[in-house]
Amino acid sequence: MRILITSGNGLTGSWLKLLSNKSQNHQFIFHDRNLGDLTSIKVTKKIIKNSSPDIIIHNAAALHGALDKLSEKKKSASNNLVIFNNLLESVQNNQKVYCFSSYHVYQDDAPFKELNLDSLNNSSPYSEWKSNEIQSTKNLSNFNFILFPHLFGPYDNFKIGRAHFIADSIRRIYFAMKNKDHEIEFYGDINQVIQLATGEQAAEFSLNQIQYLTRTKYIVANIGWKTKTELVFNALLNIMEFKGSVVRNNNPILQTNRDMYFENETSIINSIPNDFYESLFKTVNYFKKTLE
Repeated sequence: MRILITSGNGLTGSWLKLLSNKSQNHQFIFHDRNLGDLTSIKVTKKIIKNSSPDIIIHNAAALHGALDKLSEKKKSASNNLVIFNNLLESVQNNQKVYCFSSYHVYQDDAPFKELNLDSLNNSSPYSEWKSNEIQSTKNLSNFNFILFPHLFGPYDNFKIGRAHFIADSIRRIYFAMKNKDHEIEFYGDINQVIQLATGEQAAEFSLNQIQYLTRTKYIVANIGWKTKTELVFNALLNIMEFKGSVVRNNNPILQTNRDMYFENETSIINSIPNDFYESLFKTVNYFKKTLE
């Protein structure tokens, strides 16, 4: 099969590129911004026509962290929706599309099991954009959505304002140590339970779904680890050997009791499993290499 992947240089795209080298049964085509702007319908149609893919993994999007400006989030969400609508107009019925999303599309506290279209979340630019995508393709059998938990790992985005929880925490800890700060703020809620997975796990899960051409419309990627945000932050402080104190942040944007995980199962959330700790360690080392 010929597989076209949008955003081939992002977190999951980079891992898909690495894993594709091990695949003998598929031909992969990786698109990135240098090969054309997908907000242009002409570019989108040309890419799909020239690559003639059997499957498209749609991963292209501009994302932002919780502390970025609302105006920037809205602008990116609008552009992302243009990209998706261009894809929608360009794809043929015989071409299968897998769109990446996150559990932010859920309105409920914990996104257990199946996605309920009557309970989509429109409370943020990201969730509104993704909910719009899901609603607009609910009657199209060739469009599927893979719903991921929070992703992290090597090849993640560490830019200020655009980084998510783990990447942002690593960056802030690193520069706090470089500036010899004696304290650092914890951005989050000490009671929040969250599910986190690596970009590599997400890529492996996606390729597995494609291999079996699953007919499930909304695929819940119940991968990674369920834990507390405070435990993850403390683990990063330990890995990076930060010796100062931690200050709680009272920002209402970050103080939320909304738990974010896929399955209502009993699991270890009061400690960091060894394999999770190792993945955090690798992510820290990758970030340090980007500064060299």
